[in-house]
Amino acid sequence: MHAAARRLLLSAAVALLLPASPVRAGGADCACRFEVATGGSGVPLRRTTRTAVDGACTFDVRLRVAPGAGAACDGARSTMRGLGRATTVDPWAMSWERVTVRARTYVRRTVLRARLRDAAGRRTRARLALRCAPPLAGCEDVMAEPVYCVLGGRAQHRVASLDTGVVCRDDGPATAAAGRAMSLALWHGDVYACSGGSPFGGFVATPLGAERRRRVAGPCAATGTDATSLLVLPRPGFDARPAQATARRSVRDTPRASLRQIRAYDDPADVPDGPYRVVADLDTIPAGSPCGALLFDTVTGADGLVYATGCRPRWIGGCDPQPIVCVFDAGTGAALPSLTLQEFDGGVRGLSALDGGRLVVLTDDLTALPAIGYGGDDTSFGVHDTLHVFDVTDGARLDSQALTTFMAQGLACVSR
Repeated sequence: MHAAARRLLLSAAVALLLPASPVRAGGADCACRFEVATGGSGVPLRRTTRTAVDGACTFDVRLRVAPGAGAACDGARSTMRGLGRATTVDPWAMSWERVTVRARTYVRRTVLRARLRDAAGRRTRARLALRCAPPLAGCEDVMAEPVYCVLGGRAQHRVASLDTGVVCRDDGPATAAAGRAMSLALWHGDVYACSGGSPFGGFVATPLGAERRRRVAGPCAATGTDATSLLVLPRPGFDARPAQATARRSVRDTPRASLRQIRAYDDPADVPDGPYRVVADLDTIPAGSPCGALLFDTVTGADGLVYATGCRPRWIGGCDPQPIVCVFDAGTGAALPSLTLQEFDGGVRGLSALDGGRLVVLTDDLTALPAIGYGGDDTSFGVHDTLHVFDVTDGARLDSQALTTFMAQGLACVSR
């Protein structure tokens, strides 16, 4: 072979191995996203669920240029569909658009789609699914209370008032599958649970007010929220989406390091494989700490802190509940000094953090506790389930509320 031919073949081979030049050198491509008004600010989402009020769910949405796109979107034009018409909108300055989804006896969905074209003619798309779940019949007054809590442990979720102890929907049958879910998360209208009534022991979501569960990921040990993000402690196989897992086929495993990290998701569509943030690293628990020997099954968060608790395994079998709560800095994931719950040594069957430095504990423990603010000899007994409120700074018990439920498991409280 001639030298010139050899050089030509070598040049072609090198060209195949080298990465192609980017379409846009020195900058990001133009991109857009939908935002939903939540808690007074715009939250980027691809799916959200709400429970109907007065027969409908309302959402305020807008389309925005994605952060970091910058000059790549100069001169871009966008079209939005899903409201019965195609609408041209300005992705830089679109005002909030009110979208109303009428309730049905099932979860009804409206999908918004947007297509954006930049000055060079390149296109990008965005999608948002707005889901409206039927209302919880008979729970309107309870859910109008300053703080209400969703309880697990039955075929349907129950709702309790923290102030009055009134419980609605407390007539469904108990179910062993749902009872296995020690922690719950109420997030964007869905109730998330680890292994509670799910196929193959996976991570499931159920719209509040509906009964149909959907599997969103593999197994997990604990879940909760910090009011804005979904918190999850994975188990092996968590990162497998439903299409990747069947009863007869092994699933893609979750990295071992991730099994010691509590994740925070900002968008329901990101579960399970990201993007997510690590808000608690269990490997940062100091040697000798009582948190080091716990099997965590409950997690919650608020005000930049993550709280987790569980039980201590016995060498002869079983697991003893512990009256301590492990605390982590959500910004760094590092462990902080643990919190001991005063006047309490029972089993934690649910944990939920509220604003104002409050931690709500669900228990069925029968320990007699003195009534808060009462100087007599009478005591209150946890004959049924009880909600205790503790101060997160020193673990002092602030209040207690007896419920009419029995053997509830899983707690998710909402402060209005």
